[in-house]
Amino acid sequence: MDSRRMQSSWRLCLPLVVSLLLLTRAAIASPAGPDVLNDTSWTLSVLPGQSLIAGRAATVHFTDGRMHGNDGCNSFGSSYAVVGDRLRIDGRLLSTRMACPAAIMRQADVFTSVLARASTFRSDAGRLVLLAGDGEELAILDAQRRDLAGTGWRVTAYNNGKRAVVSVLDVQF
Repeated sequence: MDSRRMQSSWRLCLPLVVSLLLLTRAAIASPAGPDVLNDTSWTLSVLPGQSLIAGRAATVHFTDGRMHGNDGCNSFGSSYAVVGDRLRIDGRLLSTRMACPAAIMRQADVFTSVLARASTFRSDAGRLVLLAGDGEELAILDAQRRDLAGTGWRVTAYNNGKRAVVSVLDVQF
């Protein structure tokens, strides 16, 4: 085989070889099992060493490699990955920037820093425990209910049909 034909053959095979190498690498790096956090929702129930502020629930929802929630003041979102019991949350949380009272902001900051520090987790009995690399418990979250059965609702506002949402207390006679 002359050198031109050999180079031509190599050029044709090179993309195939590179693709096979990338696929092999991806197969080795892929998780051993499914993402057990996918399509789950949680509410913060314990921040070790801190009392939670009533009425300011911090939440997080995991779905398809994305997570979003509310830290008690601001909404946030990021990407995440699960491999076995390992959890990687992108430390660059995208967040709204509403101002809340100082105590609520402190709690929100602690919660979002916990999310960034979490490297492993355990899930049992309807609870998600976020852990640091050394095994320290960073936070405990309770599974959120997914159904509406047995819940109560109170109307606080409604669409008045004129492109405005108005309070039920703002009734004009």
